[in-house]
Amino acid sequence: MTKLLISTNTIPEEWDETTYLCNNPDVVKAIQLGIFSSGYDHFKKHGYYEKRSAASYTQNVVSQKFHFIEDYRNLVRNLMEQYPLDEAMSRAIGGNFVAWGQIERQLLIHFGLLPNHTLIDIGCGSGRLAKAMIPYLKNGTYLGTDIVDELLDYAKKDCPFNWQFQNVENISIPYPSKCADFCVFFSVFTHLLPEEIYCYLIEAQRVIKDDGMIIFSFLEYSQNWDVFEATYSNILSGKSNVHLNTFIGRDAIECWADRLGLSIESITAGNKPFILLPQPVSLDDGRVIEGLQAFGQSVCALKKSSAATFPKAISPIATPPKFTSPEVTKVPAIPASLSEQLRIIGNAQDTAFLYVFESCEASTIQEDMVYLSHVGKNGEAGYITLANGNPKAVSSGATGGYSIRLPHQIETAASGHRITVSVIARAASRDQSSFAVAYSTNEVGNSGWRWFNAGPEWSIYTMEYNVPVMKEGRGDFVGVLPDREGNPGTEFYCLAITIS
Repeated sequence: MTKLLISTNTIPEEWDETTYLCNNPDVVKAIQLGIFSSGYDHFKKHGYYEKRSAASYTQNVVSQKFHFIEDYRNLVRNLMEQYPLDEAMSRAIGGNFVAWGQIERQLLIHFGLLPNHTLIDIGCGSGRLAKAMIPYLKNGTYLGTDIVDELLDYAKKDCPFNWQFQNVENISIPYPSKCADFCVFFSVFTHLLPEEIYCYLIEAQRVIKDDGMIIFSFLEYSQNWDVFEATYSNILSGKSNVHLNTFIGRDAIECWADRLGLSIESITAGNKPFILLPQPVSLDDGRVIEGLQAFGQSVCALKKSSAATFPKAISPIATPPKFTSPEVTKVPAIPASLSEQLRIIGNAQDTAFLYVFESCEASTIQEDMVYLSHVGKNGEAGYITLANGNPKAVSSGATGGYSIRLPHQIETAASGHRITVSVIARAASRDQSSFAVAYSTNEVGNSGWRWFNAGPEWSIYTMEYNVPVMKEGRGDFVGVLPDREGNPGTEFYCLAITIS
C-alpha cells in the first residue's frame, strides 16, 4: 500500500481528490462555504485525525490499451509542429472548437444537465466541451479523460482548479461508483470496436448515480453514408484509413441497454435539429449558425434506474390526435428583442430545462385536440399548432391538453423552489388566441391553468409557481391547453423552465 504523505503546501500526486469528496459530502459543502480550499486541505487539518478514508475507487478496468494510441499522439504532435497552438488544438478534434463546444453544452442541457451536476467527459480532447461548460457548471464538478497529454494540458487551461483531467489508456473511468450525474462520449464510440463500446458502457453504468444519464453519439448508415463511402473508397483505392469508423445499429443499443438495466430515453437521428442555441455561434469559415441545430451524428440518451423495470421518461402518445399534418414551413425570423430574451433564458445559471415543441415528444395529447407539426426547412426551427382544447381538462396529475413529462432531475431540483415557465408562442391566425399553461407535481399540488392572450407576433409568456416539497416523487408535468373548439389555435415554438 502506498503511504500518503501529508504535505503542508501542495497536493501530492497520489492523493485522490475525487474519491475523498465523493465519500465526504460534508467536506464538499465546507469547501463551497470557503472553509477549506480542497478535500486535501480538510484531510490534512481534520480528516487524517478523524481517520477518514482516502481509499481509491473500485472499477472494472480493461487492461488492454487502445489500438490507435500512438497514431493519434503522432497526429497531434504533427499538427502542433505545423500550426499555432490554438489552431492545432482545434484541428486535432475536427475544427470549429468554440462552436462545437457550445452545441455539445446545449445538447446536455437539453437532456437535463444542471449547473450543480457532476459531468464525466470521456474523450475530452483539447477541451471544447470543458471550455464551454466553465460559465454554466459553476457549482458542479467535471472529469475529462483522453489519451494525449498535450490535449489534456490544453484542455485544463483556464478551467476551475477542482476540475480533473486524466490520461487513461485503457477502457476504464477513474471515478467512484454512483457519483456522477452525466457520463458523455462525443465522437468516441464512432472509433471503437463494439466490444470496446460495451465495456465502456459497463463502466459508465457503474459511475453514474441512480437516474443518471449516459449520452453518446454514434454513426448510422442512413445518416452518415458519406463517412462510410469515404472509408470504403480508401480501401478500393489502396489508401489507408486514418482511423476506424464504427457504425452501430439501434438493435445493438437496445440489446446493450437491456443487458445493463438501462432505459433508452431517446435516440435522435443525426440530421434532426433538436439542439437549441440561445445565441448565434460563428464557425471557422465565417458562417453563423443559430436556433435549432442537428448534431450530425445520431445521439443516444440512456438512463440508469434503481427500479425493477425501466420505463421511458416520455411515454408514447396515449390517444392519436384528431388531425396531424406535418408541413414544411419557413418559420418567420424571431425579432431581435425576442432573441435576446431567449438568449438570457438559455444562458441563465438557474435554467433547468429547454423544450422545443417540434423536435420533442409529448407524454400525452388530449383526445380530439387539433395538432399540427410544422417542420423547419433547411435546418430552420419548426413549431407546432394546437387548437380545440377541452375546457374541462384537469391541471392535476399528468394534466390534460398537451402534456410534457419533465426529467427526474428537474423534479428534484424544483421541489420546494419557485419556478418560472416561459413559453414562446403566437396566435395561429392574424388576430388573437388564448392558451393556458399549468405545472403539476402529480403528487402534492399544481398551479392550476394560467391563461394568456397571444397576439400575431412571436412573444414570450411567463408564469411562476412555488413548487411544494415532493414526497415520493411521481414525475412533474407541464401542460399546455389551447382554447376551446371554434376559437383560433395557437402556435408554439419552445418552452423553458428556470428554478430560483
